[in-house]
Amino acid sequence: MATTRSSSNLDPVVEYRKWSEIAHKGELPKLLVILAPTTEEEPWFSEQICNIARKYLNSQEGLDLLDIDGNSPDFDINTLDGFLNSPSLFATSQALILSRASKVLNRYPRLSERLIELSESNEGPNPIIIHCGGSPGAGIKALSGTRKKSVNKVRFRKLYSDPPPWNPDPDAS
Repeated sequence: MATTRSSSNLDPVVEYRKWSEIAHKGELPKLLVILAPTTEEEPWFSEQICNIARKYLNSQEGLDLLDIDGNSPDFDINTLDGFLNSPSLFATSQALILSRASKVLNRYPRLSERLIELSESNEGPNPIIIHCGGSPGAGIKALSGTRKKSVNKVRFRKLYSDPPPWNPDPDAS
């Protein structure tokens, strides 16, 4: 499915509703990069999109889902690498959800390049959902800064970054 690119100026609630509906219907793009605000103080919207996608993907028959937490002490890059580079033995298709991926992407910047390559090919998992904060590492910059049409980015701005103008006159409202 060809989805539209997200605007970083949209209200987080509008962005959340749009992408949660897409995830609920299972119409996810090949590579979806969900970027929470850089301070990681408001991850709720992005986590909910991952949860809805996770619920949908778990309900699919014949799907090999790797749901991995990049911030877990048990994270193993070899498991992820093996999953990305080999077809499933028992399932007809594969999907990947990499949650809290900032640390992993910044530690292994070539992983970002591989994910972009997979998004442009017919190989590998479909969909690939990467959930990360907007931290300033090389791996995150590679994914968030790419202009490839195969990479769909959801960028949540801070919830209270641009409040409505304040009018001190109480009778004006």
